[in-house]
Formats: sequence, structure tokens, C-alpha cells
Amino acid sequence: ILDDYDREALRFAVEVGMDYVGISHVRSSDDIEEVRTELRRLGGDWIRLVAKIEGPDAVKNIDDVVCASDYVMVARGDLGMHFDLEEIPRIQSSIIRGAHKCGKPMMVATQLLESMIEQPVPTRAEVVDITNAVMEGVDSLLLTGETAVGKYPIEAVQWLKRVAGEYEDEVHVERGVLANITDRLALGIIQLAEDIGAKIVIYSRGGRFVEAISRYRPKVPTYVGISDERLLRRLRLYWGVEPILIGDVRDYEEGERETLNRLIKDGLIIKGDLVLLAHGVIDTYNDYGIRIIRV
Repeated sequence: ILDDYDREALRFAVEVGMDYVGISHVRSSDDIEEVRTELRRLGGDWIRLVAKIEGPDAVKNIDDVVCASDYVMVARGDLGMHFDLEEIPRIQSSIIRGAHKCGKPMMVATQLLESMIEQPVPTRAEVVDITNAVMEGVDSLLLTGETAVGKYPIEAVQWLKRVAGEYEDEVHVERGVLANITDRLALGIIQLAEDIGAKIVIYSRGGRFVEAISRYRPKVPTYVGISDERLLRRLRLYWGVEPILIGDVRDYEEGERETLNRLIKDGLIIKGDLVLLAHGVIDTYNDYGIRIIRV
């Protein structure tokens, strides 16, 4: 899938420290692994890969492609070039379900607010389209022409945020558990916090535990202390978690304390709040504990 131009583009992505790279014309997991291997060779193993689902081969091999990627994009503009228009909603829903099944975050792109290239207010149909995507549980929505060449880029972002924010609390996704301790622990923490009405505060160094928390769509405020700015930027694209940058810490326990103190200082946690403190799962721990405190 890679030619000389692609390899040079990947080299540039590594040099400038990009967080994500989108892969166009994906056909199978082999294409994703080819790009991942090249990034490792260039020293850019931190970069996450976004599989752009935009052609018949990717749709045919959707489970294979989605599970091999780090992030999934429903590229509706290109899908509309390969499929009848009435098929696009079904394909979009299928991709989103596949991403949920594999525990991968996803975004929907193209023509979300197409009319706002020329008009300051979206159409009713566009508002319904955005709402449907939000209700299906997507992590992010990507504007393209609306902000690249449109007359009302700021208004387009404001409308997208307004509509998405109206319905995010109504999102319900299937909470199927993957067969590993990280996902089981993440779901258990979310269910406990929701049952007792606690805010979740996590300290994370690698982000894997936060990704697991996000995939189960917590219905309580969830904050994540991060010491790595690169990781913080990456987690901005995940549903329902709010990353907070804190200083370097010695260990996870100190990370939890510093995150909690920062949230209290910023007024995001106040006196009387119930807080569930946790951190990521690491192999060197012989035991694991969570704490529940009343501020």
C-alpha cells in the first residue's frame, strides 16, 4: 500500500511528532501492519493509526480492518463513490458496531454540516444526521469542507458541539466484556461508580486503561491525570474522559493524589463529592486497589 511519497509523509509525521496518521484505501489488516511496521522503523511507534473505511474491500473485511487499527473513520464521502447512497446509513451503522465490538474508538466524517459552507445555520436533516451518529456512540465527529473552505467555520464548530452535547448523555452501547483483566476491571469500576454516584479519577501513564474506560461510555464524570503531553493530546479524541495534565510523579499513588488535588483546585471536584480513585493495571503489581473517598 505504501509508495515513496507515503514513506516520506510518514517520515515527516515522525519528525514533527504527530499523534495520529490516517490510512486511506485500506483493504485489510495487512495494509495497517505495513504502515505500523514502517512507523516503527522510523522510530514513530507512538503514532496511532486511523483506518479510513472508504471502499468495498474495507467494508467486506470490516472486522479484520477495525480490530487491527487504533482508530476507525467512517469516510462517507468516499463510501458514496462506491456504494448507492441509500446503502451508506447501513454501512455506517455496521462499521460503528464493529468498532464497538473490537473496543476501538471511531469517528464519522464528511458532510455533517455541508450546508454551512454557504449558510450560517444547519438544515434540520443535518442536525438529525449528527444526532444519529452521536446516539450510535461515536467518539468524535470530523468537519471537513465546513471548516476548510466554508464561510462559517466557527459557527459550524459551535453547532456541532451544541447538537452533540444535547444527546451525549443519552448514549447507550452494548457493554460486552473483552477477555482480559484490564477491560473487566474498567467495566467493574464504571459500574461501581455509577451505582454509588461517584466521580472517577484515574492516573495513567500509557493510556490503555483509559481507553478501556472510554469504550464502556461511563455515565459519571471521568477525569484522567496525565504526565505526558503527547498522551494527553491523543486521549482528547476518546469519548467521556477528560485528560488533565499534571507534573511528573514517582508512582501511581502519587499520580492519583496530584490529579485529585488539581481537580479540587480547578473546581471540578468540590466538597461533598464522592470520588473513586484508580490507576492503570501494570504487570509489576502483586495487588491492586481502588479507593473511594468523600471530599
